[in-house]
Amino acid sequence: MEQLLPFKELTADQLGNRATVRANTIRGEEEVMIPLEKIFVRPGVNPRIDFNKEYLEELANSLLEHGQDLPGRVDVLKDNTFALVDGECRYRAWKIIEARGVEDIHFKAIVNKKDTTEEDRLLQIANSQRQQPFHPYEWAEIVRRMLAFGNKQEAIAKKLSKTAAWVSQMCVYLRQPQEIKNRVINGEITLATAVQINSTIKSAEERVEAVNDAIATNKSTKRKPNADTIGANAIRNAGKRKFSETLPPTATPNEPDAATPPQPSTKPTDPPVLRAARAIADFFSMPLESIAQIVNLIEANIK
Repeated sequence: MEQLLPFKELTADQLGNRATVRANTIRGEEEVMIPLEKIFVRPGVNPRIDFNKEYLEELANSLLEHGQDLPGRVDVLKDNTFALVDGECRYRAWKIIEARGVEDIHFKAIVNKKDTTEEDRLLQIANSQRQQPFHPYEWAEIVRRMLAFGNKQEAIAKKLSKTAAWVSQMCVYLRQPQEIKNRVINGEITLATAVQINSTIKSAEERVEAVNDAIATNKSTKRKPNADTIGANAIRNAGKRKFSETLPPTATPNEPDAATPPQPSTKPTDPPVLRAARAIADFFSMPLESIAQIVNLIEANIK
């Protein structure tokens, strides 16, 4: 897994022209063949951070046997180099082939026009045909950038050929604390789970604690610590346990303490929402663990 770096936008005075392209490529009708050594990767442009080594090795073998059918996208610069936009997996596979001792490698690409914007480049990456799909958290980064470019959610859905609900979920994920995002990126919970718990655990701090507790519990049972074994229910239950631990001790319902006179379950010092939750639990003879769920429902309706 690689770290996503900030990138600097290309400026018009950095870009070359058709003469630069003709002087540094083997021309085709629309596509050109560029010497591999003239191509470089702009740090942070590609939202992909997971470059699977096994896949790249397989892709390298395929390129050696069949050649490169699908062209990448590049920008030509005045210094006779080409900035890679789309096709980094193919580029990395060619670099693997180069490391094996193969020489005179050319990368097939389409050269962007000079008026191409950074948003255009991002859409070229997002909407290109690919055998290695983006992870959900990589799609979320694409949505984040589209929002930064000034797009509304409806426009993003249209430009990415996604549904409005899908974009909305990505926006919910983007608002999660970084610690939860890191858990998603590391494969410990899914992005869908991170979105689901947002509606039931309102406090960001409590969501982080519940996620950490669920993952720790999962590891303590010696189950494989991956996202498939830690769902939203497990995290919600962890949140309820954490909430219950903060409540004052109460007598077991079937074993009242005869030496202690009955005390009201609500106290004047309790927060209003907690007092209401206790009252509801008492009225319906619900267990103490249900109070956390009741509090969440009350807070959700208030907000």
